[in-house]
Amino acid sequence: MRVVPAFLHEKLEAQYGPSLATQIEASFRAERATTLRVNALKADRTDVREQLAEAGLRTEAVAWYADALVVQGLDEKRARAWLEDQATPEDEGHEDAGAGPAASDASADAHIPARLSALDVLRAHPLYKDGSIYLQNLSAMIPPLVLGPQPGQSVLDMCAAPGGKTCQLAALSGNEALITACEKNAARAERLRYNLDKQGARRVNIMVTDARKLDPFFTFDAVLLDAPCSGSGTVQLADERQARKQRFEADLLARTVRTQQTLLRRALEAVPAGGVVTYSTCSILADENEQVVQAALDGALSPAAAAGGRDGASGDRGSRNRRGGKGGRNRKGKGSQAAARYGALDDGWDDGASVLGDAAATGQRARRSPACELVPLDPGLFPGVPLLPVSVPGTLCVRPTDRYEGFFVARLKRL
Repeated sequence: MRVVPAFLHEKLEAQYGPSLATQIEASFRAERATTLRVNALKADRTDVREQLAEAGLRTEAVAWYADALVVQGLDEKRARAWLEDQATPEDEGHEDAGAGPAASDASADAHIPARLSALDVLRAHPLYKDGSIYLQNLSAMIPPLVLGPQPGQSVLDMCAAPGGKTCQLAALSGNEALITACEKNAARAERLRYNLDKQGARRVNIMVTDARKLDPFFTFDAVLLDAPCSGSGTVQLADERQARKQRFEADLLARTVRTQQTLLRRALEAVPAGGVVTYSTCSILADENEQVVQAALDGALSPAAAAGGRDGASGDRGSRNRRGGKGGRNRKGKGSQAAARYGALDDGWDDGASVLGDAAATGQRARRSPACELVPLDPGLFPGVPLLPVSVPGTLCVRPTDRYEGFFVARLKRL
């Protein structure tokens, strides 16, 4: 049996105590349920449930979000009959949520597995192929709901790929919010573009740029920062491939926290007074969650270095305007392009030291991050969601279970 990495085990015990840490680690060994989001831009939830039932999939509604479904079970006999009916001479392949246009699975009509799973049926279903449903963990659906995009709002999604939350923002606003989606990695940006097209998300401007160096003359009504993190809430020891990718080390965590702080600082700078930033991670460690939020409340977030422009901001010459839409509101002038290239963490983000650094490393005079206050979240809005204790009241941390990944969410308003 695979064991929880020693560093992560120590962190969990120190933060939550032995008993709760044991519960959390037990969830890492459990097989996580298949969950999905009905894409309201393309489909009706009642019709989706009926079509999935015809394919042998039993689904359960979620109390706090009408468009979320949990796959409860599989009627294998009915599912096999349905898959046989779907057989066609040719198959276009399957696009996993966030896997990008190059990825594909063996088609159901080419080969029906001896041991059939719900995912086999879902990936063969027309609802999946045309973007009417999106495979997504329940916890990942919470941050866009907390942000609550409104028609006409200008919204920035800072770390958008593969696009699940971006598409959800578009759906929640009925395609009436003006969304800018940042992704600094070109290959991941293409996956983002693919998912936006498949899900029918409109009025989305993709910017292939590091959101920390977004032109300072842009401003937005609201920002979603689903920050790169250790992934401590998403550990799945039963999944060999996923387990091999997990790294938990003190230096990597410290570098990730610096990246989170510089991103959050830039997010707060990107909204005017009264603007709101939703900060989230798929981590359950206070280092990446409450401590980052507390640094924001204290005005002590890591500053950006003066590399390539004011406060490290770069222009957006490398960005692409999708469907002719605008990103934020351009106040005036143009920024400059950062020329520096930097190293990467496992997820493609650098540690903030070589380019963004802190004031001491760059000679930049220390400057407080934008003043902000916490907008408390009401747990009553998410009935049935398992929660972990938090050290900053008004934030939420979802406890990982067989249905939920560990996830942290906070809402900040710039003063």
